[in-house]
Amino acid sequence: MHQVYLAVTQSGTGFSKFISLFTGNAPYAHAGISFSPTLNPLYSFGRKFTYTLWPSGFIAQGFGTHFYNHHPKG
Repeated sequence: MHQVYLAVTQSGTGFSKFISLFTGNAPYAHAGISFSPTLNPLYSFGRKFTYTLWPSGFIAQGFGTHFYNHHPKG
């Protein structure tokens, strides 16, 4: 049987803080799924480009790459 790993994060971006307004200030605002214990790749719905909110969609990323390099709180 395959294992599934879930990662929940909080990047500290303005948009993640906006999401927290609707989640009762929950400590996390983003979730991803992986099939590897290293969480690489991590599949989620998010920004396709680091510095723009749009376009967004399903993406594959990993900790230490892409978005998480620019937002280490994630």
